[in-house]
Amino acid sequence: MYEDYVEMLEKEANAIDAVFVATPDFYHSEHVRAVLRKGKHVYCSAPLAHVLFDAKEMVREHEASGKIMQVGYTRRSNPRYRHAIENCIRRELLLGRITHASTQCHRAVSSLWGFPKREQVPLEALQKYGYANMEEFINWRWFPSYGAGQLMTLGVDGLDVCLWAGDFEKVSAIAIGGNDYYHRAVNEDGIALFEFRTRDGQTTRVSCHVVNTSSLGGTYEELMGEQGSLRISPIPLRGNTFKREQDADVLSWNLFESRGELAGPISTPEIAIVACGPSLRVVVGRVPNIDTYWLQGAECDLGGYYHVENFIQTIRCENPSMITCPPATALRTEKAMYAACESLTTKGYVNVELGKNAVP
Repeated sequence: MYEDYVEMLEKEANAIDAVFVATPDFYHSEHVRAVLRKGKHVYCSAPLAHVLFDAKEMVREHEASGKIMQVGYTRRSNPRYRHAIENCIRRELLLGRITHASTQCHRAVSSLWGFPKREQVPLEALQKYGYANMEEFINWRWFPSYGAGQLMTLGVDGLDVCLWAGDFEKVSAIAIGGNDYYHRAVNEDGIALFEFRTRDGQTTRVSCHVVNTSSLGGTYEELMGEQGSLRISPIPLRGNTFKREQDADVLSWNLFESRGELAGPISTPEIAIVACGPSLRVVVGRVPNIDTYWLQGAECDLGGYYHVENFIQTIRCENPSMITCPPATALRTEKAMYAACESLTTKGYVNVELGKNAVP
């Protein structure tokens, strides 16, 4: 075990093939670039960095290194997400043109983390590694020196799904948010609105909702198109269905069902029908829903396991094209979310060029 990563990279250089950087966001750039310069492959937790400049520098460093790098947007390797986005939406155009999307990450009220006295780190050691005190070391995401705020931290994963589904080149963003509940140093909630545009002028409008005072609805993404819509979540019970529009091409949807790629039609959850009267009788029944389909494979979600597996297999195969979220792909998503974060300060629209779509 090493306290100093520089010492580790020097002494263990011949024993290390790859490094996982799971440090606070403000350290990502320093750590990733040091690893790449040592000629090692690297997996970096998302987001790339806590400021956009560092994220761009990391992408440049990676492109010059020739090494394999994975950024931790884990949905990109999740089998359900890959089937939904790559097969159903991008290849087969099951939703038609996607006109709108929404994402949310809702968490309940919680206090800052504490720590036992026996785990107190000496102030001299904390300051050596850039922390003002133990509270900031433990709760670094709530301080602007170490993280980009809750809108970025909690909202960027869902936004990445929206950019994955569409080939966008430009975005305009505007956002509201504040810190009037916890009164902490960074934004504690945020509602961001995006207007993404493709090269041929098509527009997709996206809302991103981050809340730290209520867990209602949890975390999920919704993609809405002219032919149908998708609601999906890392937790299948929160979202795992395609819904077909009434005038959609039924044959293409039925073809997916016949292949076993969608299961349907299904029934809605049980609905309680209340008949008012002296006894207030309640009748519970099931209502058929012929236009909603389950997305197959919901029983095998393992969080970031598949993303790590993709990284390791890419190294073993020595084939960088296998990686599901290279840094250039992550940077496009982060450009859009940093535009929203800038809007929180400027209170106006922020326009950004996203650059080339780097979807593998």
